[in-house]
Amino acid sequence: MISTIKNKYSSRGFSLVEVIVYIALLSILIGAITWSLGSVLHSYNKMKDERALESSAIISMDRMIKEIRNSKSVDLAHSATSTSDGYLTLNGYDSNGSSTVIKFYRSNNRIYIDQGGVQLGPLTLENIEVPSLVFRYFTNASSTGVKIELGLQSSSSTLINYFYDSAILRNSYQN
Repeated sequence: MISTIKNKYSSRGFSLVEVIVYIALLSILIGAITWSLGSVLHSYNKMKDERALESSAIISMDRMIKEIRNSKSVDLAHSATSTSDGYLTLNGYDSNGSSTVIKFYRSNNRIYIDQGGVQLGPLTLENIEVPSLVFRYFTNASSTGVKIELGLQSSSSTLINYFYDSAILRNSYQN
């Protein structure tokens, strides 16, 4: 009878070795889950930064190209071209069709637009820095235009993406 009771109690529960093996397996599983979650969060943040960079590039470039195309002329005396800290002054039109001066420039690592001497605000998002803004003026026998080189960087990254575009002033076409 004593041997039956002893076998009954010895077969219940876990041995110390089994507990250690289960804890080790659980630790490995938790470590893998934590690593996967960290990897997913890193990828999400990187994708969010890329989306903010592209959004700032699209907004900035579209506005600059639109204003260049609709301008009468480029005011070279009040523009800094072919430099990474460039600014561009255009003789253009406001929404009423009246003549106005439009200026694009880099300040505090953001791109700003002034129209008629009034700052309209930044064109880039708050978490996007602008390390480089280059305007290159060109002219030939039939037209005048501006090439734009825009360097953008997320404030949480060291990677700089460059965006390029060019526009020809509509009034400069000659046949």
